[in-house]
Amino acid sequence: MLRPDGVLLFCATSPLFRLCWDDRRDGPGDRLQRDYFGLPPEAEGHGAVSFTLPYGEWVRRFRAHGLAVEALVEPQPPPDVVSPFYPGATDWAQRWPAEVIWKVRREA
Repeated sequence: MLRPDGVLLFCATSPLFRLCWDDRRDGPGDRLQRDYFGLPPEAEGHGAVSFTLPYGEWVRRFRAHGLAVEALVEPQPPPDVVSPFYPGATDWAQRWPAEVIWKVRREA
């Protein structure tokens, strides 16, 4: 449990990254491939499952648990950086957010 006035920081896959994922390319493309609402859980291997929620759903869940959003960061990698997770997606991530970083605080 997060103490009152405690901060939670975490990184998640950007919904846009999931929406643009092209199964034929096994990477993100420059077109939407699926619906924004109702993205299914995604198996990531080794028994891990990733859940991607729309931004509004994240905010509703934070508020329901007494958390206030302080920041949402959509990092843009420098041109010379290659992602260890998706090596072929570096160019894509320089145009659109592949990850988001949330900063939320438990209200006192």
